[in-house]
Amino acid sequence: MLIGAGSTAGVADAQQPPLPDVSVTAPAVQDPYAVGDPRAPRTVAPSEINPYYGRNRVDESMFAEKPCSETRLATNVSGGKCLEGYKIGEDSSSSVCHIQLDVVMGATATYTFEADTFVFDPYLVSASGPLPKNCAVSKQSQYDLARLQDMNQMTRRGSNWQSYVKNDDTGEVTAEYSDGRLNCRAFRRLGPNWHGGVVWSVHASICRLDGVAVQPADIHSMLSSLKIRVYDPRGNLRPPEQSMNYVTPE
Repeated sequence: MLIGAGSTAGVADAQQPPLPDVSVTAPAVQDPYAVGDPRAPRTVAPSEINPYYGRNRVDESMFAEKPCSETRLATNVSGGKCLEGYKIGEDSSSSVCHIQLDVVMGATATYTFEADTFVFDPYLVSASGPLPKNCAVSKQSQYDLARLQDMNQMTRRGSNWQSYVKNDDTGEVTAEYSDGRLNCRAFRRLGPNWHGGVVWSVHASICRLDGVAVQPADIHSMLSSLKIRVYDPRGNLRPPEQSMNYVTPE
């Protein structure tokens, strides 16, 4: 009887139709700045998220690696990489308020980091004359935790976001997060005020490689390794010695 029952069950199993192949695709991460063709950044009109006429999201894979002596943001960390990003206008495709977005990334024995800057030369003199007085890097008062989370490829991998702080007086925004087993921090800092905006802004992420929380000394070390080239050499009739040349964001 047991043999017969087992045999019947085997026949029934054999007659079951095969399961269909199922392919599951995770939904793509939505780019909050995805307005227009990212390969033509000047088609992106200003919005609440993006105050510039041009795509201002950090897209590392689309940026060109250049020698750090040629980019507007550089690092003196050995093996560091410098990327030239978008050159964006303030309010239209014909804007003379040229703002440069550049990126650096690197690692030390203690931490790994990535930073970007929005910078413009307030003393630039082109063939058409000095820049309008209203040219400036936006303070982006709407910059919040969501912007930190979408800052760069490091923060887009982040999880367990916590300790979010926004200082309305200084414009600094900061939060802690995890990247796998690594403890990390992301933050924004603003440069000197200029006609309702600032001369530059810096956004950075830093992760300790030993699982320890990021320390103030780590942030100081990383920021001290950066150099923002305020002077814009392209089409500038003003010599560099008559302008702001290099600054360190620390």
